[in-house]
Amino acid sequence: MENNKERRAVSKPEQGIMNPGLVDKIHKKKKFRYGSLAACLTAGVLALIVIINAVFTGLASKNQWFADMSKEKLYGISDAADAFLSTTGDIPIKIIFFETRDKLTSEKETNYVYQYALALENRYKYISIEYLDIIKSPSLAEKYKTGDASKIKTTDVVISDEKASDYRLYNIEKFFTFDSQSQNVFAFNGERRFVMAIMQINYGVSRACFTTGHGETTQSTELNELLDNTGFEVDTVDLSDSKTEIPEDTKLLIINDPVYDFGGAKSAVNEIDKIAKYLANTKKGNLLVFVSPDHISALPELNEYLEEWGFRVQPAVVRDYENSVTADGLSLRAVYTTENSGSSLTS
Repeated sequence: MENNKERRAVSKPEQGIMNPGLVDKIHKKKKFRYGSLAACLTAGVLALIVIINAVFTGLASKNQWFADMSKEKLYGISDAADAFLSTTGDIPIKIIFFETRDKLTSEKETNYVYQYALALENRYKYISIEYLDIIKSPSLAEKYKTGDASKIKTTDVVISDEKASDYRLYNIEKFFTFDSQSQNVFAFNGERRFVMAIMQINYGVSRACFTTGHGETTQSTELNELLDNTGFEVDTVDLSDSKTEIPEDTKLLIINDPVYDFGGAKSAVNEIDKIAKYLANTKKGNLLVFVSPDHISALPELNEYLEEWGFRVQPAVVRDYENSVTADGLSLRAVYTTENSGSSLTS
């Protein structure tokens, strides 16, 4: 009896022992089965991601889906621009490029302009983009030429109404600000260019005219650039010509540093009278006069007319040695207030 019990006691634990080799084989089969499944699943997910990415890329390219992901929000539409663009839209606007999409994105400057145009197209239903390949079909650019001698470049941009009856043709440089010394691109000002063109197409052109024929300076780079950036079309007018009158759509008449006087009542052509009629008959007419202290004594007729409006020009020079950036006290860096009573003058 004792021997049998000992056998049974010994046999029980032996029955619970599994062959170590068999255990390894089972584990290897499980690893192979689950490892293969994980590998297949990973490969399937990666393939699905590639397919989705390819489909999305194709749709984005076809439909021109766009989001500005740049840190500086280079192509973002400002609140001020959106306030205007959201309240207009009576006239459909087309932005016309003369290159294919691939070429537009291949160059940094054209890509800046193109991406901002995409942002406008995606946000406003009345704005659309059109592509004209004038390399293959040069005749497509004919109707946008501003004169017989003008030539459309592939980098030019047209902002037009739907029928091209009113449009603005700009070279690519007009969408940027350049450093005055190095002439390198300093900043992107495409938003201003686009908004001003759309504003002009919707509400008409504001014209600024420089008088000529009296030794005036009509090619002031800074002043012309300022007028251009604020939506004016700049022109000239020679009042000494008896057949010439100030255009009715002139919003701003500029007399810029004349050397010789304007003709008065005793002259063959009364230029002062033309100026007076312009200001009297035009509700929104404005006169801007720049006069050098060296030339004031040679302008009796103009000075007399300005005094009728309450302005007396004195041959004096104001110098500010404390705030001047040059030793002569003449070159000042202006700071315009945006608060209190002075803010109305700034605006």
